[in-house]
Amino acid sequence: MKIKTTISILLLMAGAFMTMALTGCGGGNGGESSDPATMVATLCAGTLTYQDSGEQNILFAAVKGAGSGVSGWVEDQNGKKIANLSYVSAANSQEATLTAANTTLTPGKYTLYYSVNSETFSVSRTLNWGAALPRFQTMPNPPEWNPTNRTVSVAPVTVTPGIAAYYLRVYSAISYDYLYTQSTPVPGGVLSEYLSSSNNQFRIMVVADVSEGAQIVATARYFFKADTY
Repeated sequence: MKIKTTISILLLMAGAFMTMALTGCGGGNGGESSDPATMVATLCAGTLTYQDSGEQNILFAAVKGAGSGVSGWVEDQNGKKIANLSYVSAANSQEATLTAANTTLTPGKYTLYYSVNSETFSVSRTLNWGAALPRFQTMPNPPEWNPTNRTVSVAPVTVTPGIAAYYLRVYSAISYDYLYTQSTPVPGGVLSEYLSSSNNQFRIMVVADVSEGAQIVATARYFFKADTY
């Protein structure tokens, strides 16, 4: 009887170890879960204006909702890869911004590719740069800092043509590519964002994304000079 009991215990232990091996710690899905159905791909032309150096054309590509495990890239009309997307945690997206200063942007068909769970998706757009792109009617006023509630604000702005969603992006002044935080897009009014860290140098960007239906078709962006908030 003692031998049978010992054998039963050993079998139970073996079964438990096999269950752990199959399910892993926590007994669930290990790693990052990526659902392409929840992702939104954007590929559009736009303008980027620097307060201290003027306007230039840009190409903006993004996959909203794509985690760090998703890879993506952009190809031009000749099938040449011109950019890789990078994960931007503050926006929960994979993104790439190409400027005319660093890349030759000629009218034509561009394609955004992104791979999720070993499956590759693509979005193609015919992009043009010129007078039809949205631009701010007047240049945005400099940001205002409220130390009491630790918010940075920009007075209402508008772009033409098109109906836009407006929001702020707050970048590190040390690394222009590092997005610290961003506000929720709104159809207009004062734009503001809370800064959990103060007495640091940031660069504030005003963004106006023009959409047709649920698709962003163009963007206008204005980058203020670095300042301490």
